Parts: sequence; C-alpha cells; structure tokens
Amino acid sequence: MQTRRLKSLYNVMPSIDNFKLAKLASKLNINLKFNNIISKNELNSIPCKSKMNMIINLDDNTGSHWCCFIVRSNCCFWCDTFGVICPNEIVEYCMRNGLHLGYNRYIIQSLNSKNCGYFALCCVKWLEKANKNNLYNRANEFVNCFVDYTKFNDGIMRKLLNIGWFVLFFCCFNNPFYRSKK
Repeated sequence: MQTRRLKSLYNVMPSIDNFKLAKLASKLNINLKFNNIISKNELNSIPCKSKMNMIINLDDNTGSHWCCFIVRSNCCFWCDTFGVICPNEIVEYCMRNGLHLGYNRYIIQSLNSKNCGYFALCCVKWLEKANKNNLYNRANEFVNCFVDYTKFNDGIMRKLLNIGWFVLFFCCFNNPFYRSKK
C-alpha cells in the first residue's frame, strides 16, 4: 500500500509560473530568456526575430495553459499539448511577420495533468537546435516521442527533460532551505 502511495507522489509535479519556468530553463541550460515567457496578449509587443524560443500562456492575466512557440527564419511551430489549434493572436502575428505556421494536432498531455509548462519547456529544449530546414521534422520527432495513452506522457516528458527531483525541489517547490542570493 505504501509503495503505491509513493509512486503516486512521484508523479505529482508542482504547478509552474513564469518565474519558475525561467529558473528551471536556466538550471537545464535551455535557451529561453525570461522576456520570452509571456501571455498571448503580450505577443504584439515582441519584435519578430529570425530565431526565437517562446513559451506563451493562453490566459491574459492569471495563467491557465502554457504552450510553445518556436520561430526559425520564416518558419514557426506552435505546440499546444492538448492538440488545440493556435489562437487568433498567434495566427495574426505570423501573418503580420510573413511566417509560415505549423502546429501540433495531437493530444500529448492528459486532460488531468497540470504539467503544460513542463511540456512547453520540453518542446523548447527539443527544438532549440532546429533550423529553418528541419524545424517541422524535428517538431514531428518531438510529437512522436509520446504515446496515445497520455497518462504515460508525463513520465516521458520528465525523461526527455532529464528533470531530477533535486532540480524540481530547488526550482519549483517553496523550499525552506533555499535562500536566493540578494
């Protein structure tokens, strides 16, 4: 009985906000600047560059669901782990900047999972070395890492990110032993 309880505790990951995403990206050496973790209403203020890694929250204020947005030259990829087509703000941004938009249609994340920020970070890590010529192939490889039975995908995502509990503890939990440098 206790073994099952420990396994279920192991599968719980803390919810994540933009500060924790930036901190975890830094710990995992993922090229993601803090100003590239935004809500969708802030997208218009971001100038389009030939190479961008972004994590975008679909809610304008409090945060609801994190997605990944990658730009390489004139190609871009939108990854919503629930397989939902990208919002109008993303489509308009791409049209305004002459970007060809590709997106994920497959459900990767379980509807009961609250790990969308981690999935978005995993997508950025997987695609950060992609270029214009192989962005969509790399995106397809990323999506194909996951299985149809979405309850397994949280574990797959943790392995792809190589997140140890030590990193999670110091980055995401309210750790009483951790003191930030002032």
